[in-house]
Amino acid sequence: MRKAHIYRIGGPEVGHGHIARCQAVGDALLVSGWGVKEYDSLSDIHPVEGDIIIVDSNDLTRADVLALRDLAPVVNLAARGEAKWYADASFLHTPYRDGPCPPDVDSPHIWAGPEYQPVRKVFLRAREQRKPPCSPPQKIFVSHGGSDPMGHTELTLEALNEAGFLTARIDVVLGVDFGRKLDGTLYKLAEQMTICRGAAPSWMARLMVEADLGICSMGLTTYEAGCVGLPTLNICANEFHVEVGKRAQAKGFLRWVPPRVDLVAGAIRDLGGNEFQLRLTSRNALAYVPGQGAETIVKMIPEVLGLE
Repeated sequence: MRKAHIYRIGGPEVGHGHIARCQAVGDALLVSGWGVKEYDSLSDIHPVEGDIIIVDSNDLTRADVLALRDLAPVVNLAARGEAKWYADASFLHTPYRDGPCPPDVDSPHIWAGPEYQPVRKVFLRAREQRKPPCSPPQKIFVSHGGSDPMGHTELTLEALNEAGFLTARIDVVLGVDFGRKLDGTLYKLAEQMTICRGAAPSWMARLMVEADLGICSMGLTTYEAGCVGLPTLNICANEFHVEVGKRAQAKGFLRWVPPRVDLVAGAIRDLGGNEFQLRLTSRNALAYVPGQGAETIVKMIPEVLGLE
């Protein structure tokens, strides 16, 4: 049995999207008859002939990737960093490239687009339950990752308060690494908020499907929401995420907004108050994020890597 050796990182600073993507690919590999082993350290990876290595870390260097390629073919799932240039193949969730191709790389094998985004099966199943969103939103979904180091959760609640959505139910999902005290009594929204800590994927999928509007930070949650057809506002804090948000907005399946309370509040009023736009965004999300990226990648691996 061929085996895929998967190296991925996750934690308070980088979030857990890398781990979740690898879980989705690992599940698809198992269904296809592969063996799968996950690693937290590169030095523990010892493949045999016919095996492959899958990496999902923005911090791998050229030297790291070339050393791994001496052991086995390398597939990269990270959107940034040198791995995308030096791996045997890279599957990115955005065509945005941070910097020009290095001169020592002839033609990197990169496939880009939300259709390659690995999404866990529970979200793919949940998309069948999507109902057209309504305006004004009856339910709003808020999630900003594992630890939300940028404080986007608090910013979002302030923006919702300013936007005047005082009748909608608001589900706030806090990641497993969220260490700050979030006191709902500080907001006028306290009575209509439900705070969920460390929600399991099945729970997240249900909350998303039931919502009319989502407010997230750019990351895997964005694509999970797109997979179930949830129209989202995405708060983009850095240059890379802004570029990703602009490209996604151009396709019509989300709207990006800078991390300012007044701008987020205005976007909430604008999108949340337009039922036609909510439903169009939902339809576009279902079209552009099919949720079968993991299966697509696994099917392509043998041909791309020249495996018999």
